[in-house]
Formats: sequence, structure tokens, C-alpha cells
Amino acid sequence: MWIQSPNNTFVMPHGYLTRSGAIIHARSVRDPWSGIEALHEWRDGTFSTIADDHGVGRPVGVVDDYMLWSLSSVYRLTNLATGGTVRLEDTVSTPDLLEGGAVVYRSATGVYRYQAGVNTLLSSSGGYSPVTDGINIAYATYREPSCATRLYTPAGEVPLGG
Repeated sequence: MWIQSPNNTFVMPHGYLTRSGAIIHARSVRDPWSGIEALHEWRDGTFSTIADDHGVGRPVGVVDDYMLWSLSSVYRLTNLATGGTVRLEDTVSTPDLLEGGAVVYRSATGVYRYQAGVNTLLSSSGGYSPVTDGINIAYATYREPSCATRLYTPAGEVPLGG
């Protein structure tokens, strides 16, 4: 499905509904034929641009009032209610967004959760692409001689098999 933008150019059909409208990953409004991608927000009947530059990536997700997205391969967390944006560490890889603006991610030293400026190590056994349902975090470890799937819950870590 194509979405018609305010300047009558077609935009890519990637977006998320938010509490106050929608986030749209699209072509640049200022230069739609350049191939530059942008992040736009439709909030309370107003269309605005969050980022419009080379390197804008498709949003990872929107949960509550938070959006996780990338610019030039560095992830950013935006509070959609306040408009504030935090640049996450360069080592963040394969992130996923949890409730309340927390981010779970992999780095070379393990699986971490970022929340309110604090990075907390969840597992030092490495991990492949952690994913979350918003509360629990699943990831696969890769310690030799085998791989194992683990679930990190508010009550602690649970082995799922492997």
C-alpha cells in the first residue's frame, strides 16, 4: 500500500501507530527523488519530520511513547511524548524495544538492557539477536560446545533448551 504524503510524492509503506498518531518511514519530503529516507510523525493532525538525512534507517519499533531507530548505523531512542532523543552506544547490535523505553541488545560482551541511561548486563554468555515481547527477553547463547536458548524474565533467567 502506498501512502500519499503532503507534497504529493509517494512514500514507502513502513509505519507504526502511536498513542497520538503514527510514525512513517518514508522518502525525504524536502527532496523526494534523492533516495534519502526520513522519519516523519503524524501527531494530532500535524505532519512533522523527526530525521531527514542520509543514513536514516527503518524504525526497529514503537512501544508506548518510545521509538527505537537508527541513523548512520547508530541506534537512537526517542521519547515521542517529550521529543527527546538519546543516542545509544556504538556497540549496540540487533536491538529490540521493551515497555517503558527500555532496549535489549547484543554487543561483543553479552546481552544487555538499556534503561534511563543505564546499561545492565543480562548475560555474559553472548547471544544472538535478543527479542522481547515487551517484558521477557529470549536469546540464544553460543558458548562452546553447544548453543542454548534462554529466556530472561523479571524473576530471572530460564534455560529453554539447546
